[in-house]
Parts: sequence; structure tokens; C-alpha cells
Amino acid sequence: MTCLNRILRLIAALRPIPASRRKRDYRTKRSTRVARTKFYVYVIELDREFALTRRARKANPRQDPKKPCIYVGSSSKTPEERFREHVKGARNSRGPLFSRVVYRYGKCLLPNEYKKYNPIDTREEALEMEKALTEKYRGQGYTVWSN
Repeated sequence: MTCLNRILRLIAALRPIPASRRKRDYRTKRSTRVARTKFYVYVIELDREFALTRRARKANPRQDPKKPCIYVGSSSKTPEERFREHVKGARNSRGPLFSRVVYRYGKCLLPNEYKKYNPIDTREEALEMEKALTEKYRGQGYTVWSN
């Protein structure tokens, strides 16, 4: 490529784009760049010690001591990523990203309990599913914690 060609390309790159082309280009680029966010529900097994706490007994008056304690949550992150944040006690500039209950009593993920529901398209659906799972397990006698 000659020196003149390089200079012409630089000048062309600096030339302003007409408004009509800018809008069309913006929409095209925007639609191709935006990735659809998926949401997930997850279930974490908690230590039996959690069932002895006052807040667990208050939230689960009909708990069955033979059944495990669980935490039900939802997130735009995968269940594995979210579990890691809970256990590490992750924080950002706005505060903690973890549940204190999972941080203190969390044992492991229970993928058999949530895999059939994931991924979920909207946050609202994920929150509804979280509430439905919480009520389902509470009705079966599990000690459940959910925010």
C-alpha cells in the first residue's frame, strides 16, 4: 500500500458519518451486540445446625427434622458462580453479594432439584419460580430459607 492510499484511508476514517447512516448503523450494531440474559434458580443444601436457629424455626413452623435444610435462590449468574460468591463472601462497591445464611451454613449445590427449570428467560419468571420452589419444599417439611 502506498503512502497516498494510507493518507486517503485516514482522511476517510475521520470524515463524519451522515446522520441517516449513523442511525441505521447504530440499530444494526445494537441489535447484534445485545445478548439475551438468562436467569437461573438454584438450591443449596445447608448444615442441619441452621434448623436450630430462631429465624429458621420462625420461617418453617412445620419443619421435619429428618429432611435437609435448603436455600433457594435465583440469579442471572450460573448456579455454580452464585454458589462460589455465597461461600466466598463476595462483595462489590454496593455491598455484600452473598446470603449470610449460605455463607455460614452452606454445604453444596443440589443440581437435581433445579436443573429441570433452568435457564429462565426473565427475572420475573425466575423470582416466581424461586417462590414456588420455596413453598413446594416448605410444604414437604424441608427447612427452607429464601430471600
